Amino acid sequence: MGHDVIVCPFRFNDLLICWNNEKYVQTRKDEFSAKLLDDFLNAHKQKPIDIFFSYFFKSCIYPDVVREISRRGIVTINFSCNDLHQFYLVDGIADAFDICATSIKSAFPFFKAINAKPYHFQMAANPNFYKPYNVPIEYDVTFVGQKYSNRAEYMYFLLKGGIDVRVWGPGWTSFDRPGGEGGRVGHSPLKTYVAKLLDFKNLPKRLIRKAKSKIYEKYLNDVSGNSLSDEEVVKLFSRSRISLGFSVVNDGSDKEKGSNTHLRLRDFEAPMSRAFYVTGFCEELADHYVLDREVVCYMSKEELLDKLEFYLKQPNLRESIRDAGHQRALNDHTWLKRYQNLFMFVKGM
Repeated sequence: MGHDVIVCPFRFNDLLICWNNEKYVQTRKDEFSAKLLDDFLNAHKQKPIDIFFSYFFKSCIYPDVVREISRRGIVTINFSCNDLHQFYLVDGIADAFDICATSIKSAFPFFKAINAKPYHFQMAANPNFYKPYNVPIEYDVTFVGQKYSNRAEYMYFLLKGGIDVRVWGPGWTSFDRPGGEGGRVGHSPLKTYVAKLLDFKNLPKRLIRKAKSKIYEKYLNDVSGNSLSDEEVVKLFSRSRISLGFSVVNDGSDKEKGSNTHLRLRDFEAPMSRAFYVTGFCEELADHYVLDREVVCYMSKEELLDKLEFYLKQPNLRESIRDAGHQRALNDHTWLKRYQNLFMFVKGM
């Protein structure tokens, strides 16, 4: 965009990762805060800085450091992403910033309750990296991501429903297996596994259920691969008839909190890569796409199965939705657009 950017020269990833290690954080937080303020003030003397932009947890920096920067007429902005279920990571510093850029609109009340100033800064994607590739389609349904929350439950259900789904990412496999660029996650037909259930037909129902679970777990392991590189993930969008997404960010085991949902980077990266994208319903998604015309949503595993069966038989409709979602992402959901809107908001303050 033509702006000069000075990047913080000190590493602080450990303060993000070790946020709950109080003894470690205390020492590093003192050191990092002092270095950051000193380096910032020196840079500001050489050439005046307009905006201080960070991605900090409260484990990274003291709020007084932020206020010291702001006192010099510099707009301070902190970006955070998981505020609906992890607001405790930023609650100790949020009110020190002029703007709290959050990707979750429903988290606004948390910020306002402590007199912080939220700004809706939704996720986006870079079209120079997230783009379609001219590669053959190899897979019916694919998902890349960590195994947690209700994802395995959904995968079992799809496999039982006869969907040829493949998954890559941490936690899915119990051993190392190739499955990256140019590779293929090998598997035997599902009927081979289901046939084994006949061996258990005379067992009590409880043991039959357990046997079924073991068989589908083995099958899921056989259609799973290890983590992919970023470029491999982008190419997989083009190698897949349907690309899956999930919106749930916890498993709902906490009855008071229930299951939280919010938008993710994938919701913009997949359409930007011209994927036919099917993801869990999230109310805010309708603010960014025309549902079932640009991206497709589901509200249950039963609805997901129905929609996958339907769209796998509709190649022309899939292509239409791919194109519409891709165009929407290019027009409205680039990081360039996000920063242009943010800077217009700053100018109007």
